[in-house]
This record gives sequence, C-alpha cells and structure tokens, in this order.
Amino acid sequence: MQPTCPEQSLLLWGTSCRPPETRQEALHRLLAQAPELDWERLLRLAAINRVSSLLYKSLSQRAPTVVPAPILARLRQQYWNNSLWNLQLKAELLRIVRAFAAADIPVLPLKGPVLAALCYRDPSLREYSDLDILVRLEHLRQAENRLANLGYTLMEEKLGHDFHITFQHTANKTHVELHWKATSVLYRHYDNGMSLWENTKILMWENTPVLAPTTENLLLFLCVHAFRHDWNRLQWISDIPHLLEAHPEIDWQFLVAQAQRLRVYRILIITLRLADHCYGLDLPSQIRESLSARWLPEREIQRISNNLFLEIKPHFYFREILFFDSSSDSLLFVLNYFLARYHLEPNEKDFQWVSLPRRLRFLYYFIRPVRMMKEYSPAIGIRLLKRFRRSWT
Repeated sequence: MQPTCPEQSLLLWGTSCRPPETRQEALHRLLAQAPELDWERLLRLAAINRVSSLLYKSLSQRAPTVVPAPILARLRQQYWNNSLWNLQLKAELLRIVRAFAAADIPVLPLKGPVLAALCYRDPSLREYSDLDILVRLEHLRQAENRLANLGYTLMEEKLGHDFHITFQHTANKTHVELHWKATSVLYRHYDNGMSLWENTKILMWENTPVLAPTTENLLLFLCVHAFRHDWNRLQWISDIPHLLEAHPEIDWQFLVAQAQRLRVYRILIITLRLADHCYGLDLPSQIRESLSARWLPEREIQRISNNLFLEIKPHFYFREILFFDSSSDSLLFVLNYFLARYHLEPNEKDFQWVSLPRRLRFLYYFIRPVRMMKEYSPAIGIRLLKRFRRSWT
C-alpha cells in the first residue's frame, strides 16, 4: 500500500506483525518525521479502527524514546483499560460457557476472547466491546433462559436483527449477542454459520473446555464479517495477518474449496487482497495468482483502503453486489434489501401503534401492512376521489 501521509504509514507499521527488526527500522524512519506527524489524528484513527493497543505495543517496544511522552502515556492508559476489560469479558465468557455446559447447550464463541487467544500472542492486544456467542437454533430458547438466570435482560432492539438478539447484564453492563446464525438473511449466500460447527476444536481455559472453529472456517467467517461491514475498520483487516502468522499450517486447498462451496470465494479473495495491500502476506503461489483476478478492480481496493483512514466512514449501498460469487446472489441481495428495509421491516411507528411482548414480535410483520393501510388509505382515497371528480367535470 502507498499511504498518503505519515500517520497512515505509522498506523500500518504499528499494527503489523512483520519481523521485529523490520518494524523497528520502519518505525524509526517514520518517527524521524515527528515534527510533521499529527499525533492527535493518529490517536483518533487508532481508536476508530480499534487498534490502539496494537499501536501502543509496537511503539513502546520498538521506539519508546522517540514517541512524545504524553502520547505514549495516553496509549498506555488505553492499553491497560483494554486489558482489564478483556479480562472481565473473558471471565464472563467462561461463566456463560460453564452455565451452558451444565444445561447441555453447545455454545461457540465468536470473535472476542477466543479470537484474541487464537490470533494474538498477547490477547490484550485485540480490542472488543462485547461477547458474541453462537448456538444452534433448536437451543435458542434454552440459551435465552440460561442468560436470564445469569442476570442478563433482553435489550430493546429493532426486529431487523434476524440473526442475533442482544442481552445486557444488569450489574456489570456486559453485552452479549446471542446468535443462531452467523450473519443476516440479506447475505443468504453464506450458510448461516453452520460450517463454523464443523470439526470444532477445544481450547482449555481455567480448566474449562471452550469450543473454537477451525482456522479455515474462522478465516472465512472473519472475511464475511469484514465484508458485511464494508471492510471499514482496520482491526478486521489486521486480524488476517495475525491469524495466518499464528496458524501457518492452514490448509489452503480446503479453504478455497470451502469458500467455493459456501459461495464466498470472492469475499475471501478480496479480503486477502486488502490484507496483502495493507500489510503484505506470505501466501501460496496459487492464492497469490488469485489476488490478481480481473473481476477485482484495483480502484475498488484503493477506495476501500482509503476508507480505513477516514474519521467518518461512508456507506456504499449495493457495492456488495460486485463481490458476490454469482449474479443470482447479487439479485437476491438487492431484492431482499428492498423488501426488508423499505416494505416488510417493522419500525418505531409499528412498535408505538401496538405494544407486543417479545415472544409475539413476529406479528409485527403482519401488523405493519394493516397500519400502513390505515395511515395511508385516507390520503390515497382523497386523491382518487379528486381525480374522479376532475374526470367527471
């Protein structure tokens, strides 16, 4: 990548997992331009992209005497705050896993503490704000009850979240997203996360077995997750090289076959290309050749990369259709988007018109057309009546 300013270069080198000597040389070269560095902008970009801890670790180890002391102190404070928060969330995740195991409910943690342990030698370097856990649909009601027994209450939310519901602990305010699918129905080309359950492995934490996906399935999930959010956070890109460095034994042949089976091959390649564009990856030759696919315009890569360093992230509607594996997936996405967002998805007006308990929330999809008819029918009727009058006069 060709960064356009020293802040971008410093952020990329400070979050890279390249050899320590290479990083140290690059950081010292960039910090020699310290009078030109906008340190406040650098801190803002690091916070927006959730990589402040990674940046602190690199600067404190490779260039502690060159960075201004107040800047390093602020980064250090963010690092320790994040470390304490991560320890709290890890303890909470273990409590949930143990409670679910006692009720014979298999649970697969997504991202969060498990991803930190799998990708980073120092788990405190990965920043996250809540816990994401995946259960099978048939265990969803039991999982809700277990969370309630653990002191969690359901948060008010829109019905557009068709793949998870959010709970908050009444005492420590921890948020837990309870998933029964890996992603939204809008991205139906993915298999709803069922592949994440295939050949899961067990991590032992504090004498507690915790399920984790295989490296290949985890990589695909990370790519789909980054794609769904327009690849607009550097954290999601930097996860890729850290995962590959921690697990060099990855089965690339299986990974490609799995991506093609799940129809997320293009998403895999575009995310790998972004990570290679930003950090440089050690990839097999056949994967390296795929990164130059003609359907992958360089201007799109550059546009996505540039967005990483914007303080206000833009949203590009329907850009996703460029990266689906087939035209039918693109068409389905557009149709589902319009149906879900503009016609069928209930909104605040529906919630205010009729108040229903959560277990009956599916009825809002039937209530919405009735409310819309009641709201708009008089106006439509008046317009039609005026038109008929004009036609008769």
